[in-house]
Amino acid sequence: MDDLEKRIRKVEDLLEKYLENDYLVYIRHILASYLRLINIYVEYGKISPTIIFPEIKDSISREIIEILFSYGSLNTSQITDELKKSRGKASRRIVREKLNNLVEAGIVECDERKNERIYSISEYAVKKWLKVLGINIKGDVHKE
Repeated sequence: MDDLEKRIRKVEDLLEKYLENDYLVYIRHILASYLRLINIYVEYGKISPTIIFPEIKDSISREIIEILFSYGSLNTSQITDELKKSRGKASRRIVREKLNNLVEAGIVECDERKNERIYSISEYAVKKWLKVLGINIKGDVHKE
């Protein structure tokens, strides 16, 4: 029986050693992130940054968020043009109104340059999206 106990202890020690290995922890994290993405896709039918803001109900604001995530910093006219491509029409007045609401909500930032306002996704929104994707931010491991 001592021989069997020694073998079991040796197997347990090896398992413990490998389960605490940093590389395997990293691989488990990647797999968990991948499974999270699959679950998002199954639940919502797509992987979109608007998923992290369920409080944003109107479709124009949701599309503005996607446009800014896709293209980066844009002015009101550029955002309106992108909306026209996807929706067929868009009003600068409505786009400005939606942008102001998104700025108030902290999802979008506005940088005023001379006579132009440039809009971009806020750092808060980017961090929230990266967390949903399971991506480490500044060495912060997202654990389940």
